[in-house]
Amino acid sequence: MTRCFKILFPLFLIISTHALLPAQSKKSLKLHKKAVKKLAGWETEQKIWDPAFKLKIDSIAVRTDRREIELYFNDALSWQPVREDNYHETMASLEGQLGKKFRKYALKVITHGHLLEDLIPNYYRKSMPVDSSRLFSGPEERIPLVRRMGHTPPAKGLYNRNIAVWHSHGRYYEAQYDRWEWQRARLFTTVEDLFPMSFVLPYLTPMLERAGANVFLPRERDLQCNE
Repeated sequence: MTRCFKILFPLFLIISTHALLPAQSKKSLKLHKKAVKKLAGWETEQKIWDPAFKLKIDSIAVRTDRREIELYFNDALSWQPVREDNYHETMASLEGQLGKKFRKYALKVITHGHLLEDLIPNYYRKSMPVDSSRLFSGPEERIPLVRRMGHTPPAKGLYNRNIAVWHSHGRYYEAQYDRWEWQRARLFTTVEDLFPMSFVLPYLTPMLERAGANVFLPRERDLQCNE
């Protein structure tokens, strides 16, 4: 009974105040009811979308002043992979379901607070314009974290770039045996804690630093054994 009351109460409120609404509002209400009826049986035809996430239209707003229809879907739509092809197919399907009555209305699909087209990653945009707000645009000039005194900085390369490199795990103290042990198993005559370190420290790190980068290592880079 509680769920029925929640659904029926707004309908009763709309019907009871219908005679008091101005002409524009009456027209919007009439179109709203028509849009709800038209889209009642709509189902997506996208094969790549997971059917386990049930898509449904939570609410519909008909803006007669702007000639727009806003369809608010549940969050399940935002969990689906949105690409240009299935976006256009979904919009065409919804417009076809609405019919000729709404052919002059612009359609907006909103899910999880975002327009559906905004969920298309820039990488997969071919005909649609790239969203420039997602592109990285850091400051052109900034003070490096570390600078070598008396050294002319490189003009390009990795200068003024910070790179974090983690060359696997290290030793930990095993209280049960009262000793320090490697965190990874011994496989193929070595352990993961040692093998990546064997090329990250003598080769990769110096190469990055010579290219101008600041390299950060969570493990000690010194190979001396008396730490």
